[in-house]
Amino acid sequence: MDDHLLNPYFFAYNPELLAFENAWVHFMKSGKIKDAVVKKSVADSWTRCRALGLDPMSNKNIPLLPEDRVAEKLRANADILEIVMPYMESLYEIVQESGCIIHYVDADGFILRSIGDGDTMEIAEKTQSLPGANRLEATAGTNSIALAVITKKPIQVAGAEHYAHALHRWTCSAAPVLNNAGDVICVISVAGRYEMIHRHTLGMVSSVARAIENEIRIRNINARLVENNSRLQATMEMVLEGVVYIGDGKIIQINKRMCGLMGEDLENIIGRNATETIITTPDLGRFLENSTRPYENEEVIIHGGHRNYSCFLDVRPVRGESGNEIGKVVIFKSIHEIKALAGKIKNRAKFEFSDIIGDSKAIRETKALALKAAEHNIRVVLEGESGTGKEMFAQAIHNRSARRDYPFVAVDCGALPKELLESELFGYEGGAFTGAKKEGKPGVFELADGGTIFFDEIGNMPSEMQQKLLRVLQESVVTRIGGTKQTPVDVRVIAATNVKLEDLIAEGLFRNDLYYRLNVAHIRTPSLRERRDDIPPLIEAFLSRMFPAKRMRVDKRAMAALTSYGWPGNIRQLQNAIEYAAIMCKNDTIFVEDLPFELRNGQGIRLIGDREPQMNLRRAMGEYVRHVVDANDGNISRAAKILDLSRSTVYKFLRGEGGEDDA
Repeated sequence: MDDHLLNPYFFAYNPELLAFENAWVHFMKSGKIKDAVVKKSVADSWTRCRALGLDPMSNKNIPLLPEDRVAEKLRANADILEIVMPYMESLYEIVQESGCIIHYVDADGFILRSIGDGDTMEIAEKTQSLPGANRLEATAGTNSIALAVITKKPIQVAGAEHYAHALHRWTCSAAPVLNNAGDVICVISVAGRYEMIHRHTLGMVSSVARAIENEIRIRNINARLVENNSRLQATMEMVLEGVVYIGDGKIIQINKRMCGLMGEDLENIIGRNATETIITTPDLGRFLENSTRPYENEEVIIHGGHRNYSCFLDVRPVRGESGNEIGKVVIFKSIHEIKALAGKIKNRAKFEFSDIIGDSKAIRETKALALKAAEHNIRVVLEGESGTGKEMFAQAIHNRSARRDYPFVAVDCGALPKELLESELFGYEGGAFTGAKKEGKPGVFELADGGTIFFDEIGNMPSEMQQKLLRVLQESVVTRIGGTKQTPVDVRVIAATNVKLEDLIAEGLFRNDLYYRLNVAHIRTPSLRERRDDIPPLIEAFLSRMFPAKRMRVDKRAMAALTSYGWPGNIRQLQNAIEYAAIMCKNDTIFVEDLPFELRNGQGIRLIGDREPQMNLRRAMGEYVRHVVDANDGNISRAAKILDLSRSTVYKFLRGEGGEDDA
């Protein structure tokens, strides 16, 4: 290194800068640090720069980004720059008379924004210190920006502490802006002529960096609060309940469901007095005054804008870090909607009219009548033989009606002993009889409120229960066993019977007035004998459901046997026969020999034209009932459920007393 680089007049008034210059010259000649005047961070940087082969006398190492890449980086840094720029401008107002330039440098070391006067900016351009230039150590040598990124601390590099000789008349102070994880977000740098920069410049830059960090943290906290608040509000909007957060007696936060219960708009509610805005019986204030006690499932009535709502009320205190109460969360659960939800989960009708397979004239006419009944809130009696799909029609009617979102509850009047039927229908209060639950139990009328009750085998209902059912249908209220409270109920009744109710009325077994109360729409479900054209598509549907992954087919002779059989058990018997045959067949084709005994022994095959089947219908049904009972190891209850018959009817067939009207 030539000694003429040293100018004693230039450094005479600042011995420290002269010492830096001497140390730098010595290092460039020998590669060794001459004395302790060079701080360790600078000395280490010099060593790294020398190892990289950087030319201290050239600026050609410094890459410059093209304008489009600078613009791209500016867009990526837009959020940080929005915070930083006001601080840079304020800092420049302080140092603008000292010929300084202020840089914003991104985490990759690229200068993206610079503020300075004309002369200073011109000098900065000559030293590759303007937007687009990279100031990291590997390209620009030892400088304050590079060391701030490396050490993650504020640092000042003066005069010959710079590795590049072109910067020896500059003193640069830089401070990194760090995130919570300690990573560098950006660097703020102030550079100027060495004689115009003082130690306190580093302090100013450091203070600005800390201020930027604090604002970023505050903004991040606020952003998280806004995000958390949005998540909370979104969560509140997802629940069925009305939710209110109350602080200092005022409504702080509320969901739309609660606004709907109150009949108010959201913007008119926030900030208002809670007890004056949310009108309930009993008064809401009664539940808010006691700050130590939570409330759960308290029955209240909300007086909304256009109607009243019966609700369960929950109140929970909210506590701060100190444990003191800072507010309350109040939840209103609509009793009516709880019942509706319970109906969807527990008492659900799964069948639609599209699930009723067949295109015969008989089934088309039945579906058309049922669709008309579904459109009107009328009671329906479904009459048909066992296995003709009466409950399927009942569910389809419910699902097509305005009550579709409410419960569908089925009651088998033939399966329940008469001693249990009353408590099942109307419920009971706690302790009403021996064995009763202490909390009591709602009956199906309460459970089905808003929806549909399906009374299967209504003809088997005991006469004393018929009287009580008639009263409920007339008055639309129920009283639990052992209770006095009358509970209003709103249900649609669909009844099913496999016998003619008129015959039971004639025998004195069914009330005439109840019959006319129920029989608003009378729908007869056709037997399978009346809709033989539907047997092939029914079989195809059963096989597709059983074997979705493979194509099963039925041999012509087997199909002839299936379509000519009398089917006393109707669709249910057909389904059981197909399941049996599908299991017994050795490949993907069902043959006659794979069919159940009663079909393959010829008893059910010989039906020609309009002639009656050779086998007597009573005998065929009896054979089939015995077959199902034997297949279920003599379990009468299980067989009755499969056959869709009452236990008493099954016993009649086993004794040889059954008939077509019992089917």
